[in-house]
Amino acid sequence: MQNKLIQGRIEMLRDMMKTALLAGALAISAGQLAAAADITLRATANSNENDEDYDGLVVFKNYIENASNGTMAVEIFMGTQICATGEECLQGIADGTIDIYMSTSGGAAGLFPICRSSICPI
Repeated sequence: MQNKLIQGRIEMLRDMMKTALLAGALAISAGQLAAAADITLRATANSNENDEDYDGLVVFKNYIENASNGTMAVEIFMGTQICATGEECLQGIADGTIDIYMSTSGGAAGLFPICRSSICPI
């Protein structure tokens, strides 16, 4: 049972990393960021430092900063530091004040009802 739980968390972290990498790549390709030497990504999740979202963001931060040889930085904002609800965080993405938003389906379901069904594994 515990192996299934651990495997589930590993898969969840892997999925979060893929999402975060995609969001970072989209932000860069959309021209929302400055020159490569000055790139700082702002990442947020509406959870706390004891949640797996935080663990995933730390892994993402370390990977990006190491892979870019320090030319990119990732700032992590947890809880309600820069947005309090899924709607505010998604608006921050649209406004360009947030680059990466880690969300559960519940965080986005109010705006995108199709997300309510996306929690099921495919």
